[in-house]
Amino acid sequence: MSISAVASNPYAYAPLQRDTASPASSTDYSEGIKVSDLIQLDPGALQPAPQSVIDQMNAAMKQMFTYPLGPPDNAPENTYATVKVNGQVVATLYNSGCSAMTNAAGAAMDGLEDPPGLQGPMLAQWRAEQYAKKLGGTVEKASTAMDQQTWNTRPPREYFFDEAAMNAYLAANKASAEQRHAAYTQSMKPDIPQPGTERTA
Repeated sequence: MSISAVASNPYAYAPLQRDTASPASSTDYSEGIKVSDLIQLDPGALQPAPQSVIDQMNAAMKQMFTYPLGPPDNAPENTYATVKVNGQVVATLYNSGCSAMTNAAGAAMDGLEDPPGLQGPMLAQWRAEQYAKKLGGTVEKASTAMDQQTWNTRPPREYFFDEAAMNAYLAANKASAEQRHAAYTQSMKPDIPQPGTERTA
């Protein structure tokens, strides 16, 4: 088989056509692939993955089951301020600088970019002012708002690695893979010899 490119457009291709100039294969597979034509792979020739790749995979897996301790950034006790329009809260800012808002408010903020270097309460304050300005609302600072110095000197967040959950996840995946392999083995034709077995007459 050959694919011919159309000269006027290198990204357009003509329909597949049989290459009559090439001789047809002398091997006849009309009745299936012959076992004698198969080549057995040597498992010892397979190269293990580099240690760096294994380490990266282990780190990624561990990160999947590592969770921060304590309330999240958007917990009510971490509220910095709210933005109200006609008495209704349309956006909530948190001490970390993150925010939550209604779909309509979010659409109005499309394209708004934060100034570089701002974080924590300073970012929350800037965002609150911009939201109120664009939406025609007002900013109400919460009693739980932090000042920048307090936020900067807060203790580092601690994390919990749930090793039991990770091991359960890996065990479930292993069991599922073994079930799929067993189902595949059962579905194979009985006249095809399995690896490690000898065919008898």
